Amino acid sequence: KRIATCFIGLLICAKVLSGEEERRNISFTFYKSGVDKVEIVGDFGKNRKIAVLPMLMEEKNKWVIHLSIEPGFYCYRYFLNRKHWRRDPNVKEIAISKVGEIEGRFSVAEVYPTQYYGFIKLMKEFLHEGKKDWAVKVLIEASKKFPEKSEIYIRLGVIYEEDELYGFAADAYTAGIEKNPEDYKLRHLLALCYEKMFETTGKAMYKKNANKQWLILKKRPKYYEEAKQYLMKK
Repeated sequence: KRIATCFIGLLICAKVLSGEEERRNISFTFYKSGVDKVEIVGDFGKNRKIAVLPMLMEEKNKWVIHLSIEPGFYCYRYFLNRKHWRRDPNVKEIAISKVGEIEGRFSVAEVYPTQYYGFIKLMKEFLHEGKKDWAVKVLIEASKKFPEKSEIYIRLGVIYEEDELYGFAADAYTAGIEKNPEDYKLRHLLALCYEKMFETTGKAMYKKNANKQWLILKKRPKYYEEAKQYLMKK
């Protein structure tokens, strides 16, 4: 019985660590006097379906709701007296989207994970949906919380390179190297990125920057031959 209990406990831990169970407690506060009812309307429902949720009046002009939701970016607006729409005045991020049958401009609530695996999971979901901008925002936020994770900077750089934003990619790889100077995969990606910048612009400074990385990489057996070839190129 004791062994069975321990086994069940391990299964529960494994499920939590997989990121499937992570939820965040988020509060929304809206200040408005002279109204009888305020609702929040957004894609908070199961499978991101539309939800119309009543807010509680805590004070004369203060309306509040507390939600437990999975990490993600949520589009929402406030609905006053079932007549008037209002966006959240405290949120700058606006998405032109369709939530359920409602189409228009929505405020965006950015709900980030607490664990590293959650950031990567969320980033992959956004990429799968074709939302590269949101995937980049997730990775940038992840880099603030987990600066030692080289994978973050690699994924950022790869996304930028796909859109031929080589300058941004180089910045991402450089930031990663500053945090992880012994990560030669990052240096290799940075060197190749500078080579692409040199090829597309013809500016010698990019070749010079690439060569700095190749000289370091040349000392590593894995990159020796490739580095030697690039250092010979003019």
